[in-house]
Amino acid sequence: MRGLIWQKALDSSSMMARFPAIFQRSLDEVSLDDANRIDRDLKRTFPTDPYFTNPRCRGYQQLRRVLLAYAGMNKVGYCQGMNFVAGTLLLFMQEEEAFWAFVQLMESPQFMLKGLYDKDSSDLPRYLHLVDAYLARHCPALARHFVRSLPGAPSTRAVP
Repeated sequence: MRGLIWQKALDSSSMMARFPAIFQRSLDEVSLDDANRIDRDLKRTFPTDPYFTNPRCRGYQQLRRVLLAYAGMNKVGYCQGMNFVAGTLLLFMQEEEAFWAFVQLMESPQFMLKGLYDKDSSDLPRYLHLVDAYLARHCPALARHFVRSLPGAPSTRAVP
């Protein structure tokens, strides 16, 4: 059920229907550097989850293909941390469905997570300010603790 809700919320099923060949074609476009980075990170992705624990596991292979395809279709390529987002999606949906959900999270104007992974992390300050606002509204005691413990808002400490 979660996978269907994610697909509906992200409108990823319509993307998959509109561009049926992109997933397979993108697998052929990935750089060797990205493939090597993906292979190194896969071993660290959910190391205690049996679905991802070794290269012979179905989940491990699916995650590898999802990350390779995404790296092959965009300018950012692969960056550490993408594996956990894509891996979480694979727990709830099939391989190509997870790929398109991941593409939507990374590329759609609503989410634009790729800004967290580009070379200058240009969207990081915006997301950190959202964390500050969320904490202030929903966890005010924790927000006050952060401000008392480390001067300034968390978002101003994390970004130079």
